[in-house]
Amino acid sequence: MEGSNVSRDTSHIPKFDGGNFHTWKFWLMLFMRNFNLQNIILGEELIPLEEHDDNGVVTNQEQIRSWNQRDTLASNYIYSTVTEKMRDYLINCETTCEMWLRSGTKFTQRSAANKGQLWAQFYEYKFVHESDILANITAIENLARQLKDLEENVTEIQITNKVVSILTQHYGHFKPWWDNLDEEQQTTDLLTTRLISKEQRIGKPSTEKSDTSNLTETAFSSTYSNQKFKRGSYRNSGSIRGSYQNRNRGWKNKANIVTGRIQIWQ
Repeated sequence: MEGSNVSRDTSHIPKFDGGNFHTWKFWLMLFMRNFNLQNIILGEELIPLEEHDDNGVVTNQEQIRSWNQRDTLASNYIYSTVTEKMRDYLINCETTCEMWLRSGTKFTQRSAANKGQLWAQFYEYKFVHESDILANITAIENLARQLKDLEENVTEIQITNKVVSILTQHYGHFKPWWDNLDEEQQTTDLLTTRLISKEQRIGKPSTEKSDTSNLTETAFSSTYSNQKFKRGSYRNSGSIRGSYQNRNRGWKNKANIVTGRIQIWQ
């Protein structure tokens, strides 16, 4: 890793802002495995203890120096992939493992305050037509993973039931087929595989249906307005006729009065 540019090497990793822990964790750990640094981050590879010879001279100084160098490199990678605000929480950490644990703790504290909101997002999640079926499944699994990190019990059957519940009519008779399986067969892997296979055959759900409904709604509103206008025009014409009839009755009354006067005069 000599001569490497930390900022450039990690530019593809989304910065951790306190909320996107799982996405950041995935990309960071994938990156760390390329350089065999993941065990240092997780605290599974600790700094070697000093070994001394009979004269008290440290004999494994090179191993200690190598560990410190790798730990410093890993710390730089973490520090470069978090936002400025998150860096303030890491500034007193001495090792990469401490930085990692502090980041996870910050996420857990933030998520714990919104635990109810996470459950609401899980239960209220709806199918996103702009995304394929795998993206929708992944979104549900991410919510379940966040809840599990907060020590919430989310079973596999809850996840599969949620996925099946959001399927649109586009997926035809998949729901009855799934319901006929034994509970032991209803695994996330089988569900994902079958839905991806079905989507490859029939294609993604179209958004034309919602567009058509909007057109229908617009047409209905236009028709309703026209009918309303016609009814109003009819009532207006009735008022005109009423005014005409009133005028006629007025003339007749005047004629009667004149006639009566004539009769009286006569």
